[in-house]
Amino acid sequence: MGTMVCCAEMNPYNSGNSHIFQINRYFKPSSQKTSELLPDSQKETMTSTSTINTNPQEQQKKRQTLKNKNGEYQLLSYDPLEENFFDIKLIFPIIKTIEGMSELSTNNKFFLCGISPKQKNEGSFLFQVNLDSKNIPDDQVNAEMLINSQYPHIYPSLIMDKNEQIICVGGKGQKQCEIYNLNANKWFTLPQLPEERHRCTLCLNGKGTHVYLFGGYNNIENYNQIRVLRMNLIQQLIWENLLVKNTPKNLIINRFQAGAFTFKYHYNYIFIVGGEDSKENKLDSILRFSIQDLKFESTNTKLTKKAIFMNQSGAPINEQAHCLIDNLNNIHLIEMHDCLPIDYHADEI
Repeated sequence: MGTMVCCAEMNPYNSGNSHIFQINRYFKPSSQKTSELLPDSQKETMTSTSTINTNPQEQQKKRQTLKNKNGEYQLLSYDPLEENFFDIKLIFPIIKTIEGMSELSTNNKFFLCGISPKQKNEGSFLFQVNLDSKNIPDDQVNAEMLINSQYPHIYPSLIMDKNEQIICVGGKGQKQCEIYNLNANKWFTLPQLPEERHRCTLCLNGKGTHVYLFGGYNNIENYNQIRVLRMNLIQQLIWENLLVKNTPKNLIINRFQAGAFTFKYHYNYIFIVGGEDSKENKLDSILRFSIQDLKFESTNTKLTKKAIFMNQSGAPINEQAHCLIDNLNNIHLIEMHDCLPIDYHADEI
């Protein structure tokens, strides 16, 4: 069995057991085992999903702003291998209210990017939490405040590249893109997006040479973006508009707040999970995007619950299964054999 880290890495399967972290906005979970696979008799779909929320009314609450008079919040930690979760008290220095935040969970590190209501025209805050999977505290952790970005990013898209730099793309009313280098502790400007979009979906190809951008919402013209963009991270830092081929009309590709990942050794495909359509309807379908053919395909498999994924909160369980946590803290398990074409082989790449 392979070990697991976030799919956003250049080498997505480094050694070590990675937990998935996410700000817990809705409830305080009890300490119980979750994410058990459905019995074969109940597998009407090919994806197993479990929830760790026991209060439906609490699930429906929407809080886009983190507020706490003491600067304390709950950080949800989930271990896909052990199938358990718990809350950790998370303390932010100085800042008590954060808006427009996006989160990134990768390699037992948690990052949060957001702005202060009083500083919406200034750069965004960036916080980091380092957690050791073998010794995660059961009481509290402190968030480290890093250097602010050069531009304000409200609900940007974040992804980790090579485990050493964070790509920050767009945001509400924002075309600017930046990259933060953890070693240099410095922000660098990337080329602008051709149009404003936020809550879009980022995913690196399996080899970490290109980053792909899907969907997202254009707040200026009020519609979901349909264009797929790609940036070469090795040779030329420009956004390339891809000419996607022959998309069937029944496939919804202009999604808002969708999840994405790749499987190890199957670098030709990026999988787009859930999200919302242009009418704000939640989706349960999983699309397959062929990097080689530049086209979307149906996987004929669905989530057991319609879901949106506001953050990069996911990790491979092994080489053949991936775990995602949606905005309501539901846990989705997706198996490789359900998503790949029947006649597909890894050595095609």
